[in-house]
Amino acid sequence: MGVLMTQCSNLPLASSNAEQWEQWHKNLVKCVGRGKANDLFLRLWQKRGAVGTDASTIQLRQYLGTQGLVLTTGGLKKTSDFFVGVGDFFGGGLSALGTGMKILWYGLVGALVIGVFGLIYLIIAKPETAGRIAGAVATKGKSEALIGATK
Repeated sequence: MGVLMTQCSNLPLASSNAEQWEQWHKNLVKCVGRGKANDLFLRLWQKRGAVGTDASTIQLRQYLGTQGLVLTTGGLKKTSDFFVGVGDFFGGGLSALGTGMKILWYGLVGALVIGVFGLIYLIIAKPETAGRIAGAVATKGKSEALIGATK
C-alpha cells in the first residue's frame, strides 16, 4: 500500500503530458475510489491550468469519459477532435486496403477539396461567371446554347 500511496501523492505538473495525467488518475482510483479520484483530478487539472495545454489530448479525454469525467475544450480543440474522429472513421476502413488504394483515396479527396476551394474562389472573384456556370449546370447546358445563339 505504501508504493501506491506514493504514486497517488506524486502530483502531475502543469507541464506533465497526457500519459502522466492518466496514470495519476488510475493510481488515484486505486487509492481513493473513482468518485473522489475524479474530484481530485478536476481540482488539480484546473489549478495547474492544464486545460489549454498539450496534455489535453483526445485520448486523455476519451479515457476520462469512460471514468465519468468530461474535460471542457475550446473551439480549436473541438475542431481537431472532429478531424481526428473523421480520420479514425475513414482510416479504420482504409486499413484493410493496400497502400496504393490509400494513396488513390487521399488523392481523390484532395482533388475534391481543391475543386471546392476553386469554386469558392470563382464565386468570390468572378460572380457573373459563376452565375453563368450555375445556370448552365441547372439547365443542362441549354442556357449557354441560348446565350451563344443571341451573340
